[in-house]
Amino acid sequence: MAGQFWRKWFGANDQVNDRVNEVDDRLRKLELELEKLKVQDIGRSIIEELQKLRRTMVKLAEAEEQRQKQPPIHIETLDIEKVLIDRVVTNNNIGALGVKELAGRLNIGANYGQGAETAAMPNKEKVAALLQSYGEKPLTNGKSNEPPAVNIKGRSTRA
Repeated sequence: MAGQFWRKWFGANDQVNDRVNEVDDRLRKLELELEKLKVQDIGRSIIEELQKLRRTMVKLAEAEEQRQKQPPIHIETLDIEKVLIDRVVTNNNIGALGVKELAGRLNIGANYGQGAETAAMPNKEKVAALLQSYGEKPLTNGKSNEPPAVNIKGRSTRA
């Protein structure tokens, strides 16, 4: 390329043409050498990276061997003095429960002792018989056939 420029500029001088051709050839050779050096430099960097990887692999293999050579740690007893709990998460799925049988008692309010059992309470007939034996009227659900006794006194007038 450069040779064609010089030939047009200086004309058909053989000496100049030979010299231009020689310089042009040397320039091509230098460009080829530069490309080779670039390829060699890239090759060197690849080789260096491979060597680093091999060293890392060797270190990892040694670490794995060391880990396998160490005996396992066996803890027979572990004493815990204090437990700190940050958060407790509970899941209550009460809606998914089914009830087959419902038994027991519900105590609302102040309950002292075992509470009253319905089976241990006397029935109304036993209560009526006990009251008659003491000479009182028997209870009949709060209703009686006799009207209540009423005493009405008028005011005394003062003169």
